[in-house]
Amino acid sequence: KGYTFREIEFQTNHSETSVKRYLADFIQIAALHQQNFSVQQTCLIAHKSERLVREYLQLYETLETSDFAQQYRGSELLRLQGLDEERELPEGLAAPHM
Repeated sequence: KGYTFREIEFQTNHSETSVKRYLADFIQIAALHQQNFSVQQTCLIAHKSERLVREYLQLYETLETSDFAQQYRGSELLRLQGLDEERELPEGLAAPHM
């Protein structure tokens, strides 16, 4: 919905560092998925649990079938990593529930 990092921090009660880490983790897992790595391979490469990888992949699949996918495809998703805290995140992208 176009939330800024600060709005996400407030709404989730998570720190700026945590929100940025969630986004970086999501981008890494999405990139590995796009390269056809298996869930198990992704867990090993990203050093994340299977539960978390599956949660991010479920979010990724949801986003791929939404209007979000029309605006942000493939390499565009990878560029999100450079967002600063004052910029808005694209609609549909928010930190996962931890």
